[in-house]
Amino acid sequence: MHQFSIKTTRQILSAIEGKTSEFVSAFIIPHLHSADYYISLQNEKKTTRNDRHTLMAMADPHYLDNMAFFTNPLLNVDFETDEELFRNVNKRVVIAPIVILTFEFDVDDVEFVEAQMAWARGKRDACRHHAFYQLCRDRFHDLRGMAVNFSGQKSFHYHFAFSTDHVGIRDFPLDGYKRAWSKLETVFAEFFDLATLKVAPDPALKNAGNYRRLPNGLRILDKPNVFGIEGECKQFVIFERVSERAARNIDTALLVDDMFARPLVKATRSSTSSPVVLSQIETDEQDYIDERMRHHFPEGEYPEFAGFVTEDGQTVAMFRNHPADGQPNSRMTMDFGTVQIRGSDPLDCKRGTRRLPLPLGDMIEKWRNEVALMNAVDRNRSPVEESFSLAATDYQTASAAIGDIVAQACTVKGIAHTTTLISAPEGVSKTRSLMHNLPDIIAQHEIEARHHTATMFAFATYEAAQEKAAELENMNHPLLKPILIKSFSKLYEEWAEANKEPMIGFEAADAGNYETVLSAIRDRHPQALQYMEDYNLNLWRGVRPPQRAVFFTVHAVAQVWHHKCVTRLIASPLYIDGRVEAAFADNYVRLLVHDEVGPDDLIEMHHGHLIEFVDSFRPSYDETLSDIENYRAFNRFIKHNAVPKKDNGRQLDYSDAKVLLNFKATDAVEIVDHQEYGEFQNEPFYRDEIGRKWSWCKTDWIGRARNTVLLTAERLPCHIARWRGDIEVIELDTPLIDFKPTTLKSVRISAKTIGKYAQELQKLGKVDLVSNSISDLKNSRSHLAAKGLNSYMGKPVHSIFHVFHPAIWSHLEGLNAIMGRNDCVRLRHLDEINQTIGRNMGFRYRDGASHTAHLNSRLFEAVRPLILSDRYPFTIDGVPQTARRRKYIKRKVAETIAQTINQPHQSLSHLTGSEDLVWGDEE
Repeated sequence: MHQFSIKTTRQILSAIEGKTSEFVSAFIIPHLHSADYYISLQNEKKTTRNDRHTLMAMADPHYLDNMAFFTNPLLNVDFETDEELFRNVNKRVVIAPIVILTFEFDVDDVEFVEAQMAWARGKRDACRHHAFYQLCRDRFHDLRGMAVNFSGQKSFHYHFAFSTDHVGIRDFPLDGYKRAWSKLETVFAEFFDLATLKVAPDPALKNAGNYRRLPNGLRILDKPNVFGIEGECKQFVIFERVSERAARNIDTALLVDDMFARPLVKATRSSTSSPVVLSQIETDEQDYIDERMRHHFPEGEYPEFAGFVTEDGQTVAMFRNHPADGQPNSRMTMDFGTVQIRGSDPLDCKRGTRRLPLPLGDMIEKWRNEVALMNAVDRNRSPVEESFSLAATDYQTASAAIGDIVAQACTVKGIAHTTTLISAPEGVSKTRSLMHNLPDIIAQHEIEARHHTATMFAFATYEAAQEKAAELENMNHPLLKPILIKSFSKLYEEWAEANKEPMIGFEAADAGNYETVLSAIRDRHPQALQYMEDYNLNLWRGVRPPQRAVFFTVHAVAQVWHHKCVTRLIASPLYIDGRVEAAFADNYVRLLVHDEVGPDDLIEMHHGHLIEFVDSFRPSYDETLSDIENYRAFNRFIKHNAVPKKDNGRQLDYSDAKVLLNFKATDAVEIVDHQEYGEFQNEPFYRDEIGRKWSWCKTDWIGRARNTVLLTAERLPCHIARWRGDIEVIELDTPLIDFKPTTLKSVRISAKTIGKYAQELQKLGKVDLVSNSISDLKNSRSHLAAKGLNSYMGKPVHSIFHVFHPAIWSHLEGLNAIMGRNDCVRLRHLDEINQTIGRNMGFRYRDGASHTAHLNSRLFEAVRPLILSDRYPFTIDGVPQTARRRKYIKRKVAETIAQTINQPHQSLSHLTGSEDLVWGDEE
């Protein structure tokens, strides 16, 4: 958290203790509800503008204390009789006795937060806010009040209440209020010199019907706000003024009749933002959009999606109301996500709850982008992504370009915690480029924090973490010292293995009548704790001031670091000195670089039957008791209740139950078969998974560090990150680089015959094998263990891929259900294939390297379209498969020629980095 000044801190504490807002009492409560209009109150932003909470607040004004948002008065419309008008907020804006115009500065700048707090400081009539209020009172007789309240996260809302009693022309309320907002903004910007501050208010609040933050309301926080407040935060008021009557001798008003006499002239839409019509949609896009519509409005459930039509140049989705509805008339237009029911409605579809997450037009654009991403050829790239795709013509240009992108993601961006996911091909030096720039990055963090800060790199395995730590050591940054942080359990395991002692768990601690496992270890294995202390002490002895320690560890440690876990405690040198509380604060990680982020790192999922079992145990669990007492309660419980098994076949134990007891599910989904492998008519091991439930929630470690950078070479995490909505995604590819081809083979293997097949491959000569289910063979690793390693460079590698185990398949189908997709199984295969091939091909290719990928025949057919249009070139039966790169280059050349018709002497060679590329034989 930023250390704010003492004055600001005192302001915050005083404001939080403040009583009922005078502004709310004067301008919101009196106008909450009437026969003609009401102010909509909500505690969530993405909700309809109804009066449910408004009616509750009328009965009890203290109900407002739990609300987060309010609107200006909206036309009182009955949802049942006129749903279309009800959902059209713009048409519902009315001219009520009072209108509240609001400014918000959503700026990531700590200094600007301090400045805004300072504007409210001083004696009642001496602060800058009061001076501005008085200035406006001297100009506009219709100004009645002003309030400035904290949004709960990082910004402030400036509310100005104006009387409308004098407004005679009321034809276009929304447009008039927008004009008034712009007029007031000009005065505000001049007074507070916003041009010098380089800030501007959010234009979204021009719309009087949009939600704005309620003074002294309540905000629920997903992560700590700029002041370090967690959980929930009062939207406290730092300034307010209320005037009962108009200023004397002032003839001018902000709101004038001319503002409301005519509509605003809307800008002509560019071709890129025109409404999508059927004729503009490609066949593959149309098929995908139809499938997505049927996902939200399934066949046999009503209203049932019946297809698209074009009316007056606009795309309209049509729906059936019942099985005999031969001429569908119910519809959904581009501006709505709900179905407007028309015609006979025997099944009472009007009361249905099915809807799209966004308006139809937005969903169609979203689905078209998904098709482009799946095709991975002509997808819509951001400017950063497009620039990289053209700049990356070899390893040097690619690594230089990605170094700038990664460094920028690590840079402090104002006051908000930021999380950025960067996806790029294997071996392009994402991590190395970051480590190269690390001294400057850490220096910038320490300037902003005003003290030493901790930086952490997290990897899938300790082996990978150690390899990367050595890489940083070899860069010879004089002020940086990499240290390998190991978890408490890892260090205990190492000690136990070295001393051939059994590790103490719940069972042994219970047998010895200890209250906790830790107390049992302390009593019976004190040498283990000494081993841990010695290990960490030796780490810090290697850090010589003014050096900064850079932590290297595994994912599991990084993801719980924000908790006060034992590993974080014992890793601090202050703990070694006996300063326990200071130890936790000392190693707060400000920059977290999480390498090889995967789906499980972004979404936590647990089987529904396990959740049900633990919920039945929950009444017997008492968190005020010791672990061992709860362990005993669990053992008593399972004597009378059947214990379910996990996917690995092992019964759920108390350690598992503890995890699930702390799991807070967002929702549950049911597995369906999207037939990504085709139909499984005779293979019940997948069919048995269909219908099982998964409970899920978004993982909570994202955004805990000041800056979190997620690195990956995979596609699926990108889709999940976009779906989460709290992660910026930068997806980089290199279509202009010719990589050495990989041999792709379709083979008849099963899970039972992989081991034998791998042994036959080893007989071909000295080769490294990467495959699951062959860990007992020499020179072999699983796909997960090989992830991120550089040790395969310059070697011949054979990799084997098979359809996923039912447990993994079920998990991926769970992701499909959660995100509304139908391709997570194939995307996961694509990622695994690319990751393994990238161990010694692509950017990691060195002389002597070759790679042959052996795919189960069913898997081969399922993923062939994806992998042949993705990252690496392949040969199948000796025939090169290079269509993707040729298609991309051909399109880029055509674009460049079109752009340079009037500049005939401009060279096109920059597109490939080669003057002598042969352009023939495009296909």
